Amino acid sequence: MPLETATFVSDLIPANPAHSDGLNQADAHMRLIKAALKASFPHSGTITNSDNQLILLDGTSTKPSYSFASEPTLGFYRLSSGLIVIGGGRLIGNGAVPVGSLHEFLFEPEGFKNDGSAGGQYLELNGVTYNTADYPRLAAHLGVTASTFALLNVTDTGRFARARRTGVTAGTKEANLVGAHGHTATADAAGSHAHNVSGSTGSMDRANPHSHSTDAQQNNPNFGAGTQSPRAPQTAQATINATDINHLHSVSGATDAQGVHSHVITVAANVGAETRPEAYSVIKCIKT
Repeated sequence: MPLETATFVSDLIPANPAHSDGLNQADAHMRLIKAALKASFPHSGTITNSDNQLILLDGTSTKPSYSFASEPTLGFYRLSSGLIVIGGGRLIGNGAVPVGSLHEFLFEPEGFKNDGSAGGQYLELNGVTYNTADYPRLAAHLGVTASTFALLNVTDTGRFARARRTGVTAGTKEANLVGAHGHTATADAAGSHAHNVSGSTGSMDRANPHSHSTDAQQNNPNFGAGTQSPRAPQTAQATINATDINHLHSVSGATDAQGVHSHVITVAANVGAETRPEAYSVIKCIKT
């Protein structure tokens, strides 16, 4: 029978050559097998080592060393010492980074996108719109059924993340809010002053009914009759009684206008453009 054709080992037909084929085709069969083996295992060294480990070439991002027949550009390759990379796709499933997980970076990571284009592994949360067809797994995780979806924008004000709570679902954007608090204030000493009062007292009403009474004894110069000695002089005594002399004095007047003033209240200020705790900035991304 005519010689078969094959490029890789998988192309070889196990039933060939038939026992009826002539020996003159034996060398052609040998060359075909060797060509298929070298094409299937393009290795420059040994395939296994002394521990029977399969030894592969390092490979590249477009030609992984461990690949698949239906998609030869997808697979694993060695990037550098101690580092294996997936080429042509991504790893999902148990142990892989889950779709929709949030990540923070100080520098843009490999697979970073923030412009709405396809092929990203980490999309920045900057409100950009993406095509659902480019990121079907992320769209499904977000519950998107439309042809496009926009990511949450946390770069508009540099938002902080906080845990969801009763009445506030995950992904809800909240505006700035300053809680109740107090300020200490001081007043200056301006406005020291005095008030002057002027006026006069009222006089006692001389028509107020009153009287004075006197009870007095005066010296008596009379002598007694007969041989009596003259009486000793008597000292006069007087008592003046006063009645109805109660009265009041009143004062009237008005203060002048001196002392018009104001006080300046100074509140200690320590403010800026926003209210925030101590912080540092990062690139917030979502995994596709």
